[in-house]
Amino acid sequence: KYTVSSTTTLTVADATTISANNQHIIPKAGSYNPSSDILSATNADGTNAFASVNNVPVGVIITDRAGNNVWVNNMTVNLPKNKLVVGTYSEKYYALTAKGAADYTTWKATASPSANTVGDFINSGQTTSGDYVTATTQLTVINFILPFAGGSGNQFLYLMISLAAIGALGLYFSKRRKEEELEWINNGEQESYIS
Repeated sequence: KYTVSSTTTLTVADATTISANNQHIIPKAGSYNPSSDILSATNADGTNAFASVNNVPVGVIITDRAGNNVWVNNMTVNLPKNKLVVGTYSEKYYALTAKGAADYTTWKATASPSANTVGDFINSGQTTSGDYVTATTQLTVINFILPFAGGSGNQFLYLMISLAAIGALGLYFSKRRKEEELEWINNGEQESYIS
C-alpha cells in the first residue's frame, strides 16, 4: 500500500496601502495633526484602516530641506505650535505591512520606552523595504497671522477699510449733490409758478 501526498504552498499578497495629499500649506502658529493629510489606508487583508494599519499606529517622519528629521512620531500626535519654522518639509507616512508589524513588535520589546514609535522603528535601521509602505506629503509652513491678531494680514484689512470709506464718501456726496439739484429745481419751479 502506498500513500501519495502533495504539498501546496499558498502565497497571500499583502494588501497594505496608504495614500496622502500631495501637498498641504499650514500657518506657522497653527495647530497641525499629520493624520489630516491621509486619504486612505488598508490592512494586509484589504480591509479599510486609518490611524492603525495592521493593528500598529501609522508613523510619520517630517524632514526639512536638508534631510534632517524635525518630527518623528505616530501620525495622530499633534505637532506643538511653532514646532516648524517657515519653509518646505517632506512629511512621510509609514504603514507597516503584516511582516513589518511582527518585526515592530519584536523591536519594540528592546526599544527605549521614550523612543518606540513606528517612526523610531523606521529610523532604527532594523527594517527592510518589505516592512512598510509609504505616502509622502509636501508640507509648506507659511508665516501668516490673522488680521485681527496683528501681522501681515493687517495691510489687506486696512486697504479694504480705506476702499469702503472712499466708496461711502463718494456715495454720500453724490446723493447730496442730487438732493441739492432737486431742491434748486423745485425752488425754481415754485418761483415760476408763483409769478
